[in-house]
Amino acid sequence: MKEAGGTFGALSEKELGMLQASASKLSQLADYDESGKMVGFRGSTDNFIKALEDLQQGYSDAIEKEIRAS
Repeated sequence: MKEAGGTFGALSEKELGMLQASASKLSQLADYDESGKMVGFRGSTDNFIKALEDLQQGYSDAIEKEIRAS
């Protein structure tokens, strides 16, 4: 969208919270080595996919809202 010249306004507190919560789910699934480097994810593939879908939906909702406001 940015490449096409699109710009986005500020997110509402609710939208920001939703995106942070979704990203937090991914962070909680991360697996780190002794040095703190992320080396993969733990848990089921289904849980990982669900967290990605939630994050994607949050971004899609924010984009749709911005498009409607334009």
